[in-house]
Amino acid sequence: MLDWKQRRRTISAIATIHVCAARHFFGYFPSPAVAYRTIKKLHDDGFLKRVGKVISKGSGRPENVYCNGWKPKADQLEHELLLTDFCICFPDAAFKRGWIVDRTLKPDAEMILDGTRFNVELDTGEQSHTQVRKRQKRYADSTDFLLYVTQSDRRLEFLQKKADDCVRSIALFTTLANVQRNPKSETLLVDCFGERCPIRPAAC
Repeated sequence: MLDWKQRRRTISAIATIHVCAARHFFGYFPSPAVAYRTIKKLHDDGFLKRVGKVISKGSGRPENVYCNGWKPKADQLEHELLLTDFCICFPDAAFKRGWIVDRTLKPDAEMILDGTRFNVELDTGEQSHTQVRKRQKRYADSTDFLLYVTQSDRRLEFLQKKADDCVRSIALFTTLANVQRNPKSETLLVDCFGERCPIRPAAC
């Protein structure tokens, strides 16, 4: 278990890269109640910057949202929290988010895992087919993987079947639930041709 100073530095560092709610720090505390109290103290002491509040679906109560690295748009907070749900499943990966991602491609996040680069798109199902295809055109010249993280198998199948020709060789798909269930699964990812493999390239 980390001591208090190490825990404080770790939480502050995570919030510098990611948009976080208290739930993203539960693993550092013996209970959610302790986590909520400590996160509030860290905010009060200036170690966490609050950037807004959201009411997550199914929650009913507002959650404080923190980010030390940049100020996300207010209408994107829930989307950013879902993206963090994905990112923290890979604690050994390097991430870029916010204003420092590639300004031409503009992915939701850039991830380097075991030396392999992924442009991550967290898809909530709100974009139309036309909007998705238009966004995919940005990746026409990219050789890095384009990783779609969806909230349902149905949406995954839609994106998989409707992927533009320009990304069919680099696009990979998974659901957030599958990642949270087992990020080391041998069948975590599926490509446009129905082939499955893990996210760790050494195991593919």
